[in-house]
Amino acid sequence: MMEVARTAILLLHPLLAIILLGWMLKQHSWRKRSRSLKGNERKLSRQQHEDWGKKFVPLAIVAVAIAISAEIIRALIDGKPLLFYFHLNIHGIFGIVGIGLLLFMTGLGKKVVAARESGEKWNELKLKHGRAADLVMILAVLHGFIGFLYIFQVV
Repeated sequence: MMEVARTAILLLHPLLAIILLGWMLKQHSWRKRSRSLKGNERKLSRQQHEDWGKKFVPLAIVAVAIAISAEIIRALIDGKPLLFYFHLNIHGIFGIVGIGLLLFMTGLGKKVVAARESGEKWNELKLKHGRAADLVMILAVLHGFIGFLYIFQVV
């Protein structure tokens, strides 16, 4: 029974991460979709993109908290010290860098909105936001792939 609980706890992070990755792909595809939209339809779509973007960082932090909690619970179940399973590995490094880039990207997104609403030039900020989003996507896919391989070691 403990093995089932251990496995379920360990799979919470990857399951949430798959949902978040799908969400990220949808958010990232907005640039391409927005080119075909005009007028009010484009404004509504952009507003939805911005609203969903504001909700993403807190959920990403929840995903990280779940991953950390799962490793602590795993240590407790296995009778090990609380930080026993915390090893600096490429998956964890990509996750930390990814959260940093995500915060940077959303900060740029907020600057785009502020500049647009105040009538300032915002095209360069939008371009930087999009490039940061490209990096976040690349890192997220690599992080997910390495995490997928990592699951086979721990489950």
